[in-house]
Order: sequence, then structure tokens, then C-alpha cells
Amino acid sequence: MAGSVNTNPVFVRRILGFLHRAGLVVSQPGVGGGWQLCRDPEMITLLTVYKAVHEGDLLTMHTRQPNPDCVVGRNIQKALTFYFHEAEQAFEQSLAQQTIAQVLQTVQHKPQIQAS
Repeated sequence: MAGSVNTNPVFVRRILGFLHRAGLVVSQPGVGGGWQLCRDPEMITLLTVYKAVHEGDLLTMHTRQPNPDCVVGRNIQKALTFYFHEAEQAFEQSLAQQTIAQVLQTVQHKPQIQAS
């Protein structure tokens, strides 16, 4: 798998561990073994996968506190929190509408997808 996506095998094992803990995949040891889904791909949304492998907020604030004497600094975090929350809701809503089955179908039938 790591060779297929051109990444480190440790990264793939870590992601598979997250998916296993979420009850999405199971491993089969031995010759002919490997990983397989625990549910039908039509029943697994991308939001379920995202939540299994991602911790924390999608968008975060700068770690240093802004200047409280500045009108922008004093108010920027409250303003951005509202917009960040809206963006995260839209992102999650989009992922909830897509399934692993749809991804598989796209990969199998449209191998040359172009980024827009």
C-alpha cells in the first residue's frame, strides 16, 4: 500500500491502526492476508473515515495571543472562530455525502482525474 501511494509504510500502518480502532478495517495475518473493510463500502462515509484518522479541529488559531490593545487583535479570534466553524461544518457535510464505494468507483473508472 505504501508503494502505491508513495509514502512511508509507518504512516500507512498508523492510519490502518486508526481505522481498525474505529471498527472500519480488520487485518488477516498470514499468506494471502492483509486488510479488509469491516462493512460494505456503501455504508462507510468519508466523514466516518475522516473522524477516525483526524484529531482536533480542521482549522486552528495561531498559538500566540493577539494584542489586546488593538481593535483587530482584540476581536479577530471571535470573528475567525465563527467562520472557521462554518467552514468545518460545510466540509463535514460534504464528506458525509460521499462513501468509500463512490471513491472506489471513481478510482476504478476514472484513473486520470485532473485537479481543478
